[in-house]
Amino acid sequence: MKVVEFKNYDEFEASGVAGRSEVVALVNRTCNGFNQVSADLMTYCKCWQTAVSRFFKALGDDKRFDGWKDGIIESCENGCFSDKETVWVDGKGSVYTGGYHWSVEDNEGSFYVELTVVVD
Repeated sequence: MKVVEFKNYDEFEASGVAGRSEVVALVNRTCNGFNQVSADLMTYCKCWQTAVSRFFKALGDDKRFDGWKDGIIESCENGCFSDKETVWVDGKGSVYTGGYHWSVEDNEGSFYVELTVVVD
């Protein structure tokens, strides 16, 4: 599976890769002071397990994504198909401020897998 990395979101948008299936796109960005890298994949398969396996197989030995696969699989096995880092803000509740997030989405015949992690 092809993996393509972009310096920023504008480069990703201009590339024509956005919206293509069977390509893992890595996009470097900054969100609320956090340096992040986002990875996503749209793949045609029958089950989320295959999609997650393809996603992490494509990422290979990329150390930025170490340690995420087992936790995502365990969460999905228990019916939780997304998670994000949040902090408690008085008056607003639990708020996403730019940490990690991931999701596995079933699109009736295809799956979308995305993972954003904080990097140094």
